[in-house]
Amino acid sequence: MMRFALCAIAVFTGALLLAIPNMTRRRFLFGVAVPDSFRESPDGRHAIAGFRPALALVVLGSVCALLLASADVLNLLAPALVLAIP
Repeated sequence: MMRFALCAIAVFTGALLLAIPNMTRRRFLFGVAVPDSFRESPDGRHAIAGFRPALALVVLGSVCALLLASADVLNLLAPALVLAIP
């Protein structure tokens, strides 16, 4: 049960992180002040397009690691995993 709860946390956190570029003010992209039109520029779209698949791979790797880990390892690392998930 704990395994699936940790997977749900990983997926939920990943979904929130995927939405961050659309949720922040236009002046900021990934915490960096940029010109207002930067998001619509080719460089801005390229930065966002590179961020999303990279994040998806991290979330997928986290879920796979959680599902494949033995119960002993999971019980030992669970407190740290909650803090480390994406």
